[in-house]
Amino acid sequence: SFYVGEYGDIIKTMFPTAPVEIDSNNNFIINSDGPKEDGSRIIGELIKERGWDVFGLNEDFYYHEPLWNALTNYTSGRHLMMTEVPLSVLLQKALMKHPFYGIDGLLLGAKKAYKISYEIIRPWNADAVYGYLTNSQDSLTKKGFRYYRVDFDDHNAVDFIILHADAGNDKGDRLAREAAFNQLYDFITKEIGSVNPLIVMGDFNCMYSRDRMKELFIDRLNAVEGLSASDVWVEHINNGQYPEYINSDNEGDTVDGNSEMLDKIVYINRSYAPIKLRLESAANLIQFVDNDGKRLSDHFPLEATFLIESNNLTETNDVR
Repeated sequence: SFYVGEYGDIIKTMFPTAPVEIDSNNNFIINSDGPKEDGSRIIGELIKERGWDVFGLNEDFYYHEPLWNALTNYTSGRHLMMTEVPLSVLLQKALMKHPFYGIDGLLLGAKKAYKISYEIIRPWNADAVYGYLTNSQDSLTKKGFRYYRVDFDDHNAVDFIILHADAGNDKGDRLAREAAFNQLYDFITKEIGSVNPLIVMGDFNCMYSRDRMKELFIDRLNAVEGLSASDVWVEHINNGQYPEYINSDNEGDTVDGNSEMLDKIVYINRSYAPIKLRLESAANLIQFVDNDGKRLSDHFPLEATFLIESNNLTETNDVR
């Protein structure tokens, strides 16, 4: 949520049919069912309990501090906080259909023993975002992706991309995600000047049965000489089988530990790199709930454990 001041009633009048809430304190609610302060604190505690070496956050907006308070042994990439928006600026942005905030809510965290570097923040191209005050309000914040390098020691480094794709199930939403797949493919194959393995993770808002992610992203990467891409859920949980694309309206709102989730982890090895990733395990963490059993986010997180191996298999490290 963010504060719109004494002009909340004006906003309600201007946008009477928009699925955006304004509470009694004139806070403009972007994510009305979010975990708020107490739930964010529990998320931080659960991350610490899992002991992840690296993790990614989506929609880390107002409650960054309570979430991060438990993560005393972690460091992060850059984080930008939301601030109050003057009415004149808000109205101008709304009329021009510009994002209210130029931030993405994305954050990569890693244990302090490791080094995070080479941050690149990239918003989605215009055709990769669909919806302003409707269709999940994707344009209210500057969705996109972030690129980082994490050095685990002097010899082992892995690149990471954390992303938040367009939400929703309309045709425009699906076409926006297709444009995002194309943008990601171009970034990975044309802009990254690295030989490190790459992990792409985050809220893809994608189901293989309704979105052309396999065709436009996985298959295209595998067609590039020297690259090998794999979805960890497909490889470890779904017996290596990608669901058939049938252009269905499947939202993927399940809580089964074996089900495909909207959040995904894809890893990419390079045949010419000094090291490679080997997937050891993956799991849907459907136990990410508060003390009353209520889920803490709209999606359950996906966890994966990789072994970092040299290409001649002489050295092995464990990374989650």
